[in-house]
Amino acid sequence: MNDKLNITRRSFMTSVGVTAVVASISDVPAWSASAGQSKAGRPALLGGTPVRTQGWPGWPQEGPADEQIMKKALQEKRWCYLRSGAHFCKDYEKELSRDYDGAHIMLTNAGTTALHTCLYALDVGPGDEVLITGDSFIASVQSVLNLFALPIFIDIDLDTGLMDPALIEQVITPHTKAIMPIHLWGASCDMDAIMPIANKHGLKVVEDACQSPYVEYDGRKLGTIGDCGAISFNVWKTLGCGESGAIVTTKDDIARACDAFRNNGRTSGSGAYMGMNYRPTEFQAALLITQTERYREQAPLRRRNVLYLEKGLKEIPGIEPLKVYPKTTNHNHYNYQMHYDADAMGGLPIDKFASAMRAEGIPIGSRPNGSIMSLHKSIDRLLEGCHFKTIYTQEQLKRCQVSRECPKALHFTRNILQFSQALLLGSQSDMDDILEAARKIQRNAGAVAKA
Repeated sequence: MNDKLNITRRSFMTSVGVTAVVASISDVPAWSASAGQSKAGRPALLGGTPVRTQGWPGWPQEGPADEQIMKKALQEKRWCYLRSGAHFCKDYEKELSRDYDGAHIMLTNAGTTALHTCLYALDVGPGDEVLITGDSFIASVQSVLNLFALPIFIDIDLDTGLMDPALIEQVITPHTKAIMPIHLWGASCDMDAIMPIANKHGLKVVEDACQSPYVEYDGRKLGTIGDCGAISFNVWKTLGCGESGAIVTTKDDIARACDAFRNNGRTSGSGAYMGMNYRPTEFQAALLITQTERYREQAPLRRRNVLYLEKGLKEIPGIEPLKVYPKTTNHNHYNYQMHYDADAMGGLPIDKFASAMRAEGIPIGSRPNGSIMSLHKSIDRLLEGCHFKTIYTQEQLKRCQVSRECPKALHFTRNILQFSQALLLGSQSDMDDILEAARKIQRNAGAVAKA
């Protein structure tokens, strides 16, 4: 490669001076768990003064380094992954591979297509059943359905909101081909329980780590524990570039199949592959170089703010942070989630609590009438269509339909409060505002409920 074009994210950001923009994040002083200045009084929803009137950190974030590297990618005019001299995609794949302890990394144009590629490389297709978490973004199950494989949904563990391993073996049949644990919100599923089940029954494991880049379980990056995994770099993620994704695997044969499939079946070695055009652009990879440096600087601040916030949340009846499996490290806290107990909050419904928090200047959301992925109407249409009725027996289709209920997942999604990970990039005072607003509403829960 021409030395002029050989660039790493760290060397580039140093050259443009952007490291100084985010370096201050590392200098945040140690915090005590003492509460901030009290702003007690009448809730803003009832005409009182809001706890907070200033804004919050925005998302996505960009700066001079992002502008300069995008300009560089534009001016080089090698915008396609296949163009002679194109290097941003390959540079980033090498960089991420080093961060992932030498695993194979293949960029794609989305996390969805990375999942699709993983399943195809494992020969999942018509007639196969894939065990998948009952709730996630719809793209997770679309990657299964688009291969005409049959999803069998596994309900969640209520404490973590993740796949309950205790429910897996009871739904395994001779048609079961793979398990797809979905590592949501930057947390890891219980891989100590899932992997032995997969090995016992000879099942493939595709890790949906789309929300969990750089997260580790027992010292291993998510995506490297099973046969392969997928990451998303969608704009809302903690590490994003608009739209892109990556395939992760430690297995050479799976890497060859994935690499060929994302590139219309092209391969530098022997063998014939089917494929799709799931290639990324140079612009996506260029932006990832600078955004990854920003992510690595911001991640400790998010974790530090969560530790502070959760000490306070534990003292507020009705709000409880999700539990995390103990071997999870480098949690990235994508879309921070909290259990809500209306009874413990004086009978205040979750939507009224969320509205009251927003009135205090805290942008928290809830979905009291929300549904879950397994009940998505698009699945009805496919299961009732001619293709799936041709491939699967009525008994198999019924098993799928029964598995879609996932009552714990439905209860979970309707009793969860959440806010954007961008709020976790604030200060200790910002976390105190969240806690004080919640305390204020809890103290006045009866009056807010009647409003």
